[in-house]
Parts: sequence; C-alpha cells; structure tokens
Amino acid sequence: MTRNKESSREELLSRLKELQQQVSKLETVETKYKEKKDSLQENERKLKQFLDAMPYGVFIVDKEGKPNFSNQAAREILGEEYFSYTSYEKLKESHRSFFSGTHLEYPMQKMPIFRALKGDRSTIDDIEVHFGDKVVPLEITGVPVYGKDGEITHGISIFFDISKRKQSRKARKASDDKYKRLIDNPLVGIYIAQKHIIKFCNQRFAEIFGYENSDELIGKPMRELVTKSSWKVMEKEVRLRESGIRETANYEFRGVGKDKQTFDVEVLGNRIIYGGQPAIQGILLDITERKLADLERQRLEDQLHQVQKMEAIGTLAGGIAHDFNNILSAIIGYTELAISDVPENIDIRHKLSQVLAAADRAKEMVKQILAFSRKGEKEQRPVLLSEIANESYNLLRSTLPTTIEIRPDVGQRLNPVMANPTQIHQVIMNICTNAAHAMREKGGLLEIALKEIKLDPDSIKSKELTPGRYQQLTISDTGHGMTPETISRIFEPYFTTKEKGEGTGMGLAVVHGIVKNHGGELTVYSEPGKGTTFHIFLPITHIEKTIGIEEIVPIQGGKERVLFVDDEKNLAEMGKQMLETLGYKVVSRTSSVEALEAFRSGPGKFDLIITDQTMPNMTGLRLSREIRGIRADMPIILCTGFSESVNEENFRSLGINAFVMKPIVRKDLSRVIREVLDKK
Repeated sequence: MTRNKESSREELLSRLKELQQQVSKLETVETKYKEKKDSLQENERKLKQFLDAMPYGVFIVDKEGKPNFSNQAAREILGEEYFSYTSYEKLKESHRSFFSGTHLEYPMQKMPIFRALKGDRSTIDDIEVHFGDKVVPLEITGVPVYGKDGEITHGISIFFDISKRKQSRKARKASDDKYKRLIDNPLVGIYIAQKHIIKFCNQRFAEIFGYENSDELIGKPMRELVTKSSWKVMEKEVRLRESGIRETANYEFRGVGKDKQTFDVEVLGNRIIYGGQPAIQGILLDITERKLADLERQRLEDQLHQVQKMEAIGTLAGGIAHDFNNILSAIIGYTELAISDVPENIDIRHKLSQVLAAADRAKEMVKQILAFSRKGEKEQRPVLLSEIANESYNLLRSTLPTTIEIRPDVGQRLNPVMANPTQIHQVIMNICTNAAHAMREKGGLLEIALKEIKLDPDSIKSKELTPGRYQQLTISDTGHGMTPETISRIFEPYFTTKEKGEGTGMGLAVVHGIVKNHGGELTVYSEPGKGTTFHIFLPITHIEKTIGIEEIVPIQGGKERVLFVDDEKNLAEMGKQMLETLGYKVVSRTSSVEALEAFRSGPGKFDLIITDQTMPNMTGLRLSREIRGIRADMPIILCTGFSESVNEENFRSLGINAFVMKPIVRKDLSRVIREVLDKK
C-alpha cells in the first residue's frame, strides 16, 4: 500500500515537473513571441519612419484595392483626404476624373497601382493629378507584391512630384531657346574651328557663305571659304592663337561663297579649349554693305574736295581776272587809240591791229576760264552748243601739246538746246582731256564735231531717248582705245585706267550724270589700238535763242558830260581819252571818294557816271548809291572784271543802268553809252 502511494506520489511529481517544464516552455515561447512582436513592431516603426522620410510618395493597397498604407510624402503630395477612402470602388468612383493626361481624362483602371493588382508593372512619366483645386504633375510606378503561394497580395504605387523637374525643364528650354536665338543671331556668324576644320557654326554663318543649312559646313576646311590671298593671313593668325601666342585677333578677309562669289568679311576670333584640344571660336560679320557705304562716303568726300577745289579755282580766277582785265583794258584801249591816230595806209596800223587781235584772244581766254570755274550756276537755259564747243576748243588749243592736232567741225548756226553752259563745258573738257591723255605718248588727232540729227523710233537704240531732233556732239581720238571690259565700267565712280595720282575716277561718272540730267544720252565706241569715240545726244529746245550775226554798227559818240572813275591811273586816263575821241566832255577821277565830292559839288554838271566796281575805300556800287541819293535820275554804268555779286542778271535791281565787263572795248562802250543816254 505504502509502495503504491509512493509510486503515485512520484508519478504526480513527475507530472508536475512536466507541467512546470511545459509552463516554462510556454513562458519562453510567450517571451520570444513578445520579443518577436516587439521586434516586428520596431521594424514596422522603422520601416514607417524610413518610408515617411523618403521624398517619394508610397501608396499600398491590398488585393481588394483597399488603401493599406501611405507614407508622409504621399499624403503631402496628394492630401490626407485622398487616402480616406476604404475601397477601390469608392476611390474609383470618387476620383475617376481626378487623374488626367495632357489632353484626355486618364481612366482609373489604367493607373499603375491598379494595374499592379493584375500583375503588371508599369510607369506613367507625366500625369496631372487633380484633387480639388490642387493640380500636381506626377511620375507614377506600380509594382505588384506576391505572397509565398505566388498570389498577389498587395499593390504598391511609388510616385513623386515632378513640378520642379518640369519647371527646371521649362527653364532649361527657355534657356536653350534664348541660347539658340543668340547663337542663330541674324547679324553675326559664329563658328568653332579646330585644326582649320569647322566643328560648329550657326545658321547665320551658313547664310553668309550662301549655304541653306549649317550642317553643310560641319567638317569643311576653312581654307575653302576664303580666297588664297586671305588664307595666308588667316592661317598665320589661327596658328598664333592656337599656339597661345595671341589670345584674340580682329581682321578682315575676302570670303568665298558657295556660288564662288567673293565678299568682304570681318572676324573676331579667340582661343578656346574644345574637346580637350585648342580651337578657335570666331564671330563673323559680313561687311559688304559697310564697304559699299565707305566707298560711297569716299566718293562724296572726293566730290566735296573737287567742289572745294573748283571753288578755290573760281576765287583765284576771279582775283586774277580782275587784275588781268585791268591790264588788258589798258592794252586794248591804248591800242585802239593808237590805231585811230594812224592813217590806214601806214604799216604800223596793221601791226597795231595784230596787237589788238592778240589782246582780244586774251580777253576771250579769261572769259573762258571764268566760265569754267564759275560756281553756283545750276540753271538751264537755251544755249548754242557751237559757242560752248568753240570756247572749249580755244581753251584746249592753248593747253594741249602741239603733238595733238585738234580738228573742230561745230558749225555756225544750229538750233539751241536747254543746258547749263558751265556743265556742258565741263563735259567737253573732261572727255577731251581723257582723249589727250590717251594720246600723250605718240600724239594724234582729236576731233570735235557737232551736227543736228533726227531720231525716229527705228533708229533709237537707247531706251532713254525718245523720237525727235537732237544735237549730236561727237568727240573722237586716235589714242590707245579700250577693251569691252573697260568700256562696261568707265562710268562707274572710282573706276580709272590712269596711274595713281593722275585721276580720281570721278570724271566720266560726273559726265554721265550731267548728260542724263539734261535729258540726253551718252554712248561710247572703242577698240584697243583704234581710238575712242563719244557721242553726246542733247534734245533741241523749242525756245529760240536770239543769236544772229553781229550787225556792223558804226561807232557813235556824243557831246554829253561824263564822270569816269577808275582807281587805276592809266585806265582812268585811257578812258578819258577814249571818250573824248567820241566827242564826250570827260572828267576822270582815280578815287571814288574824290569822284563823289566832285559830283556833290555840282550834280547838274554831269549827264552820265561810268565807274569801276572794285576800288578802295568805296566800291562802285556804294558810290552809285551815294550818287543816286543826291540825284535819283543819274544814269550809271558799272564796269568790272569779275564779281560774284554783280552780273548782267541782277545789276538793274542794284540801281545800275548798264553793266560792262572788262576789258573795255571802244565799240562796246560807245554802244552801251548811247543805249543808256538815248533811253533817258
């Protein structure tokens, strides 16, 4: 019995021990479970912290589409309210219009997170999420999550706000556009060349050289875009900059376009590193128009210098003419007085006549010089070309060498043309001077011919001329002639075949302009070695110029009382004697002040005043005004050798009855005196 009790007790203790062991095991399991649970919670906490710290939005749904998790970034991007829905259906129903593409509404079922629940991994690069008033551009990726059995348990959506990226992309595009506009500047060409090969160029660079696209020039050698002479300079400059000896350079060269035409270019280049190697970056400017503007400015400056020179010549000629005319007045006047005292059958009378003829030629020469250099004469009037041609011939004969024969054939009585005498004189002198230059070595023949022709529609070769009657002035020479290439350019400004310093190249350009301004035409024919012929056509005017053969009128005198004034003593004496031979009673004075006093002392003693214009103390015009102030009806004749302020057109407005140019000729003076006195 006792053994049974002991056996039961031992068994009970054994069971208790087993129970204690099981409890201990349970406690251990519970502890491990708790530890594992705590560990999982800690990992979950850490994972949540990690996901919340991520800049990307993370959104997890279960296989039913029920929102399971969203990190902090997701809630900040889309808003807390977005994740308050408990099922996919409600989410789909409520947000079906919140997701949209650029143009079309994007269906919810195609969103990556819901496609992930079907096993698809997908990404949308750029989609706008509309939630209330909030619009957020996103990049979204959907990833499926599989369980141990291979079944999909969850769907994960990873997304991030790409607003800054889009802004950056937009800013970069704006910067790129700005840079492109800068690079494709329509004013300058930009290029990069390495080892004389073009590596980059903008559109303007291509346009300057006549190419449609800049790609056509990539890889092209620079030497193909410049002339040979320019390449020598350019190659040297490039070598200096690529070697680092010179950082920048600015120079001009002649470019060669795709069509092989050349033009002027200016380049500013500097040394850069391109692809790790030295290269040249250049800014190119087409300066063709600037060059043309420079040429035009130079042409205008040359014209201005020519005008200033002609003005200076005119001023000089005026001064010389005044003194020379005074000398000629004395020579002509005293010679005429001497001839009148010598009987006709005496040999000395013939000799004096030759002196008078020579002095008369000198007088005409002075007149021609004044006509050639006179400024301000722009108006056109009816003129006889034969007169201007004869004046030009006389001037040329005295200036050209005797090795050149001048043969005029200008006629005597042809119809007038509307022209500016000085400019036509300039045309003739310029062409004749060029002709003389072409014959300066061997001499030759210069012919000046004038004839009247009628042009009908069939005979007109120039589009500038209309049918009608013209004066044709022909100037031809037997010089070295010109080639067709030279003829095609002779009317261009600055073109000249003369050596440097012998001409400006403006002469024939001006001649051409003058003829055109007169409604005429200028043609030229020439062959090398066969001389040159110019034809000038000027239309005949219907306005008649009253020019006839000078009538031979006997010299008339009178008995009136004349006050003759000239500051040159010999001229005052000569004038007194000349007028006395005509029967006038003459008082002469060499001082305008003394002449005024003589008149003031007896205004009724004189019937006529003849006074020189240029005198010290008081000019002839001022003397005339003083005399008219004393006696308003006093006839006055003014004499001058040269004056810009007094001429035949305006002397009457100055209170002068008549105007006589020096040198004074006896027959001219006697005629003018009678005209003035007889009118009175």
